[in-house]
Amino acid sequence: MLSTVQAALRAHLGVETVQNEVSGYYIANEVRSKSPGMAIAIEADVWEPYQTMPPATLAREMRRWASHTLLSKFKKHPRGPKKPVPKRTRFPDKTHVSTARLLGETRGKSP
Repeated sequence: MLSTVQAALRAHLGVETVQNEVSGYYIANEVRSKSPGMAIAIEADVWEPYQTMPPATLAREMRRWASHTLLSKFKKHPRGPKKPVPKRTRFPDKTHVSTARLLGETRGKSP
């Protein structure tokens, strides 16, 4: 279902826009949260024409629905660049510091 919705959005908005600006997570979440309510609220005979509709007609209908999409609801929030790991200040020349050794030093005995 997600790929069908994304295909309709790509047909209406363009491949680059959907790929760079639309979050698949938010679309999937919207479909997941709305589907059960639509199944309850809308009678089965209303869905029947969409099940027997030719693919080209269904695609046209989905592109029409995509034209009413509020893109701001499905905007990607890309993660910023990672911060560099700070350099060690206590033991800069050692790659590993034993916890047992540190505890032993604070208690006055060696491991």
